[in-house]
Amino acid sequence: MAPDRSGVDLGSRLRAARERRGVSLRQIAGATKISVSALEALERNDLSRLPGGIFSRAFVRSYASEVGLDPDEAIQDFLAQFPHDVTATHHQPAEPVEDHDAVESDRRTASTFLRLTIISLPIAAAVMYFGIAGRPTPVAQPGTPTATEVRSEAPPPPAPPIPPVSTGAVTEVASTAHTLPARGKEPTATSLVKPAIAALPERPAPPVAPTDAREDEAAHLTVSRYNWLVDQLGRSTAVPPTLVPTEQLVEHLRVRKDADEIEIFREAARRLSAVARGVFEEIKAGRTEQEVARAIDARIIAGGFERTSFDTIVASGPQAALPHAHPTERMLGENDLVVLDFGGVYRSYCVDLTRTVAVGRASSRAREVHAAVLEAHDRAIQAVAPGRSRFAIDAAARDSLTSKGFGEAFGHGTGHGLGIEIHEDPRITRRTGEAARAGSEGNEVDEAVAPGMVFTIEPGAYLPGWGGVRIEDDVLVTEHGVELLTNVTTDLLEL
Repeated sequence: MAPDRSGVDLGSRLRAARERRGVSLRQIAGATKISVSALEALERNDLSRLPGGIFSRAFVRSYASEVGLDPDEAIQDFLAQFPHDVTATHHQPAEPVEDHDAVESDRRTASTFLRLTIISLPIAAAVMYFGIAGRPTPVAQPGTPTATEVRSEAPPPPAPPIPPVSTGAVTEVASTAHTLPARGKEPTATSLVKPAIAALPERPAPPVAPTDAREDEAAHLTVSRYNWLVDQLGRSTAVPPTLVPTEQLVEHLRVRKDADEIEIFREAARRLSAVARGVFEEIKAGRTEQEVARAIDARIIAGGFERTSFDTIVASGPQAALPHAHPTERMLGENDLVVLDFGGVYRSYCVDLTRTVAVGRASSRAREVHAAVLEAHDRAIQAVAPGRSRFAIDAAARDSLTSKGFGEAFGHGTGHGLGIEIHEDPRITRRTGEAARAGSEGNEVDEAVAPGMVFTIEPGAYLPGWGGVRIEDDVLVTEHGVELLTNVTTDLLEL
């Protein structure tokens, strides 16, 4: 049975969680790339300052993650409080949210260029993508809808013929969804978008809209670019189109890694493990968190990585109670626990590692919390196997911490997928809301982990005012079980 969410006040819940963490709106804005005004609107439950629909839900998910709330539960609270917002479009926010992915460096894969085509190429590419320029859309097999469904009462106006795409181009794009394009040789809309969409696996068909409908990747389309597309497509067609937000079209292709990608992950994890062993030498009383973070970043680059995969976390003493703490000028002191969370990008793929160490001698309380988190970490890894539910893997860690009295101190998911982005599918988290109802009806398709998936295992316990512990490793699901990719001691080191 779904939890009763009547009378929920999501804004107050988010604000209370933020205040408990001691995090300002400006800090959250910097971490999530969401404007301060939009975050304030979330806390006031003011939808008039949010873009609506999937865009608003993306804001809620990012905010909840930063303040230690379960993102899935926050989404359910949002939908319960604003049931008409699922497909609604509200006013544009006063400050458009910057599309961080659109300004990333050229270390993006062909799958990311699918999104960039939608939001950055000329109108000719947009017209081609939506199947308006006279080129037939890929023919789907029964039960396999294409990502672009054209429903129109009147045929589109004739357009000049488009040069055909060679078979070789189609084969190359469809088989290298994770491969970077060569510098200075960006794929064209024709050679990249059409074959990538045609190769998508089966997905449920979107609801039929009353007018001509086109799909767009909502999580990577800015509000201003959305408005521009609506305007331009309206001028190009006899029947005004409706853009239907979609999610996870490209990400679904990236979940399972091929043999080449797995070898990259193994080498990246080996390098990060070597970096970690040197990082322990940087932990000394009297150094600031920021000094240690800069030293870690330098070691990551020296270890052969292209860059860090996220902002390095060094959280000492009470700061360690913040799962997404930013390094400060606080000096490491004797008996402090220090959470060290860092990662690198190697040949475009991200790896991630966390260890918690003590400055000087660890207290008995520190040893107790560390031992509880380590047991949860080990139980979760032991639970990983092909066909195992991602919820069951999370439950292995969560139940272990609960049995030790730290269940309430573990507020985030047990792990996340790794790939060309630091947070990808699968999400190793608890079953909540819609996921719980789907599972009760026997829908396990998107739950089970499968060979080729790479993700983190990172349980933690966070005690406000005291500190926290997190232990994280990267794992690969194999045909027969699990392979631990990172290899660094999990003992509570006293440095």
